[in-house]
Amino acid sequence: MDAASANAQRTRVADAMTADPVTLDEDCSVHFAGIQLLREGISGAPVVDHHGLLVGVFSHTDVLARFAAPRQRRGPLARLDDRHASAVVVGEACTRPAVTIGFDATIDTAARELLDRDIGRLIVVDGEAVVGILSRSDVLKLFLPDWSPAPRL
Repeated sequence: MDAASANAQRTRVADAMTADPVTLDEDCSVHFAGIQLLREGISGAPVVDHHGLLVGVFSHTDVLARFAAPRQRRGPLARLDDRHASAVVVGEACTRPAVTIGFDATIDTAARELLDRDIGRLIVVDGEAVVGILSRSDVLKLFLPDWSPAPRL
């Protein structure tokens, strides 16, 4: 086992997550939410109800599905396309349920969850409270500690 893998087995999600993430209200418009994602420089965010409880995740994929030309499909995927095409608010367009992970889980467990479910982020919870978000990039930075961003010109 290499050092990065060993570190991932010891590191907790709470140490790598983005705490207090941007959240989207389920009643905000898909258009506004898409702009918010771009403004914040993020690819997805937890969706909460008026009590602050997690209801789903809204991402770039949901925005694209809302505004892209519809496909000619049948079956469950056609219904998904129809749902996105007619969505006006985030609560209609978001992915439900959100995939969550506890803040005390290991990064190794989080990485496996991201891979097994083929998703880009996990919503980090403490009980029912959203306390963070953990993206694939957050996990990769732990496995690739020598990485640094290229200078922007």
